[in-house]
Amino acid sequence: MLEGLPVDFLNGVGTVGVVVAVGWLVLTGKLVPRRTLEDARADRDSWRTAAEVQRDQVTKLIHDADVTEALLKSIEKRAEEVRSE
Repeated sequence: MLEGLPVDFLNGVGTVGVVVAVGWLVLTGKLVPRRTLEDARADRDSWRTAAEVQRDQVTKLIHDADVTEALLKSIEKRAEEVRSE
């Protein structure tokens, strides 16, 4: 997490070093406000829920398409049998 932080510069600096370190973490995006993190997590959960609903709908549609295909094939087969009689 602290890669890229100029540690040699901060040695022996004390309070100023801590302030610089925190500033560095904020500017590089490694330290974010709690509200920002909560918003990102809420967005993630919302998208996950939407994706799960969509996946369930697609699964149902695929099943319905398989049933429809089987029905149409049986109708076609029966029509050929009637024609050949």
